[in-house]
Amino acid sequence: KLVVHNIINQYSSMLDILEGYAFGQDLYIRSQACVPLSEMAVRRQHRLPDGTRFMPESIAERITSIAMRMLRNAARNPALLDDVSSVLGWIADMTEEEAIVVIDRLTPVEDMNGVHNRCGLLLYFSFFRESQFPELPRFNSEIFKERLHRELGNGEARFRTSLMWQMAGGAEGKTYPFEMIQPYLESFVAGHYYDNALFNLQRIFNVYASNHRDALCSIMLTALQGLAEYIAGDIRSRVWNVYDLRECFDLIANNCEEQCVLEAVALILRYRHRIPDVGLNLAGVLDRYESARAQGLRALI
Repeated sequence: KLVVHNIINQYSSMLDILEGYAFGQDLYIRSQACVPLSEMAVRRQHRLPDGTRFMPESIAERITSIAMRMLRNAARNPALLDDVSSVLGWIADMTEEEAIVVIDRLTPVEDMNGVHNRCGLLLYFSFFRESQFPELPRFNSEIFKERLHRELGNGEARFRTSLMWQMAGGAEGKTYPFEMIQPYLESFVAGHYYDNALFNLQRIFNVYASNHRDALCSIMLTALQGLAEYIAGDIRSRVWNVYDLRECFDLIANNCEEQCVLEAVALILRYRHRIPDVGLNLAGVLDRYESARAQGLRALI
């Protein structure tokens, strides 16, 4: 209550107490110390009506210092890392060195909130941190952008799904600008099987298809290819993924230009012997077109 009621003159004393909790022997108490620390971290950058900072710089730095020490002391304990990530997620002015440590050390998180916190920080360091806090030394985002490409392409499924979910707008639906995320969508579809993250690619497609149709149709066609190859690799255990294949094809068929649609039809025809019972009305799709290629594909059905 002292934290949320903003009694700033007590923050130093509270940090003395919380520091004892945060580095004690009991992991549960260490974890619970993250609750008030998170509220303090939220207030680090707040300003008063006259423009002055809500808390002294020394207090703000001490909150960061405690959070980073907790991160290091958590080792690979996923439960404690999940809670520490809730504190770190509010510290927007990290240095490059601190940011690298945070992303690396939060990799063992397991809880969905911890995964989202860790991936949200990677997105923030990649896209936004460099333009924030001009009074601080320059923040080079390239190392984080390279990591984002890698994780979207061939990273762990939980991270790929979270990154795509957040770029698609998360729960609020505020999708990232297309020009910002397009190269990373290309890395995503060029990687291995798309697991649950494919749904979020479809969300992005639906938001931007009208203004960026050509680029998105190319991306979706690559996704269709990768998904078909994944299913064909073990049709018995992956038969349920045929539904994802149908949804991906339908997005292309209902939104893209003829050339892309015909490429999608040709792709499905190439896989029909390896993926039986796809259940797509390819003839109905081809009936929309009169080109020589459409007629040639129609003859193959």
